[in-house]
Amino acid sequence: MDEITTIRKVVRAGNSLAVTIPAADIKKLKLKKGDRVQITVTKQADAPLDDDFQAALIQATTQYANTLEKLRLADQK
Repeated sequence: MDEITTIRKVVRAGNSLAVTIPAADIKKLKLKKGDRVQITVTKQADAPLDDDFQAALIQATTQYANTLEKLRLADQK
């Protein structure tokens, strides 16, 4: 399954709020109108992260997701 993790701004769309998907991500995932996608929404901290730091953090948490999950589960014992 292809997956993209990114930070996006919530915008108004009529009476609703929306989050847009960048064109590059649409192309990468080969999305088209009507496709179903799964999203997880987490409110970002008020203090914005430096873009380079944020990219490195996302890369590290993605790369080490399995290890971090094992550590989290071990901590609960």
